Amino acid sequence: SSLLPVIEYIGIDNNQNLLNEGRKRNPSEKFMEGDLLEIPLSDSAVDRTFCIAALHHIPSLELREKAVKELKRITKKEGYIIITVWNLWQKKYWKSIVKAIFHKYEWNDLFIPWAKKIDRYYHAFTKSEFKKLLKSEFEIVEFFKYSHNFCAVCKKK
Repeated sequence: SSLLPVIEYIGIDNNQNLLNEGRKRNPSEKFMEGDLLEIPLSDSAVDRTFCIAALHHIPSLELREKAVKELKRITKKEGYIIITVWNLWQKKYWKSIVKAIFHKYEWNDLFIPWAKKIDRYYHAFTKSEFKKLLKSEFEIVEFFKYSHNFCAVCKKK
C-alpha cells in the first residue's frame, strides 16, 4: 500500500476541444463539460478547487460574484480554493486598454485579439478589486503576483 494520498482529479471546462485534449493527455483522469457559473458538482464535493485563468473571462461584476459563490459552494468547509487571473496591466495590453476607454464597456473590460483571429473578452482586474471580490466569500491565506498573474490561495470559511 502506498503512503501517498489518493487524489481524484476532475477537470471541468465548457470547451469540448480542451476536454478532449485533457482526456488524451491524462486518460486516467475524469473530465466533464461544465460552466463556471453552474459547476456540475454537488455542494461541498471537493477539498481543493482550482480556478486557473478563467475568472477574468466572466463579464460583469454580478456574474463574477456568482462564479466565486459557485467555487465556494463546491468546496468543503475548511477547503482551499486557488484562483488565478491574468494581470493585464502590462505594456503589451495598453493598446486594448486605451481602446476600451472609448467604448461603453464596464470598467476594466476589454477585448484582446486571440490567435490573431478573434477578439476575446477579458476583465482587467486590479489587485485591490480582485482581493475585494474574494474577501466577500473567502479568507485569503496568501496573495501574490506570479509572472503575469494575480494568484490567491483562499480558504472556505
